[in-house]
Amino acid sequence: MASSIVLHTVPDNDLFKKFTLKKYLTKIKYFESTVGAAFFLHDAIEVMLHNQYREDSYSEINPDDLDTLFGAYQLFVKQIVNHDISSQQIAEDLATVGVDEELVEDITRNIQARRSEVKDRLTSATRQDDMIDFDWKLHLSVASDTVSDYRQPLLLLNMTTHVNGTAKEILLELTKADTDLLIQELENIKGTLVKYF
Repeated sequence: MASSIVLHTVPDNDLFKKFTLKKYLTKIKYFESTVGAAFFLHDAIEVMLHNQYREDSYSEINPDDLDTLFGAYQLFVKQIVNHDISSQQIAEDLATVGVDEELVEDITRNIQARRSEVKDRLTSATRQDDMIDFDWKLHLSVASDTVSDYRQPLLLLNMTTHVNGTAKEILLELTKADTDLLIQELENIKGTLVKYF
């Protein structure tokens, strides 16, 4: 569970960030057999820095899923840069969330190679994401590759954000445990906001 893990990249212990990193960072392994993990990571950083990537390389991947995975790695890279995380700490965090051991060194090396470029971009432009709309649907899975996932409810949360004049869609698929964690984090945010407003 995301709340019980300790990550160097999330020193404020933000549950939503930990949940996002734990759920999505491991999925880089799926790109190893197609475009390659390093290629994917390069494109995730390119989207963050220049809002572009090689779309033809991902023709078999749902664009919403790709945006979600790019977003998770962008969050990870931003946290590394903003909190001055070392290579060893990056590797430890990747291992903690369950990234395949053979990918950890490549991911760490690629992030370190682009660190100064990312830092320059983050300090030169403040980017504000505003949620402008959201929609949710409840689905019941009727088939799965594991018996434990059979007939499990899933919440599909679709958020539309406004980023530097551009609308962006983010789709999350949440299990009951993930949804409970999200609700708890939103309650914590609400409690903090009530104190100040």
